[in-house]
Amino acid sequence: MAAEGRGRGARRLADAGFAAGLIGVVAISVQAGIDLVVGFLSEDRAAMQVLFERVQSRPMMEPVFYSVGPMLFYVGLLLLMVQLGVLRRAGAWRTVVIVAGIAVSMVSLDLLPLGGLLFLAALVTLGSPAPGVSSRAS
Repeated sequence: MAAEGRGRGARRLADAGFAAGLIGVVAISVQAGIDLVVGFLSEDRAAMQVLFERVQSRPMMEPVFYSVGPMLFYVGLLLLMVQLGVLRRAGAWRTVVIVAGIAVSMVSLDLLPLGGLLFLAALVTLGSPAPGVSSRAS
């Protein structure tokens, strides 16, 4: 939706947002997999901490899967939503809700479900017609 009919620049920006988001999703998925495996292999909290330290001490593990990599999901999502808003293919409220979801998710891991609900609210009807927005998307 972000690249349709707007030239090479729009396509490149949309591709960059997609790529950043996809890399972020992969990083988050690997992180979740590591967390689950460590949890299943550990008998108690102390053993879990030892395993996490061993995994995270590997070169580039922390930035790729625990800090910078996962942030790319948010960067890509925000980039695409801003582009859709500028192109009038999505209401500005959606970008505001996405920003709120990102902010809530960054405050605490306990608030991730709320962040997910905010993302859902902003994205669930994306692509369907809405008043005051181009008929190509909402």
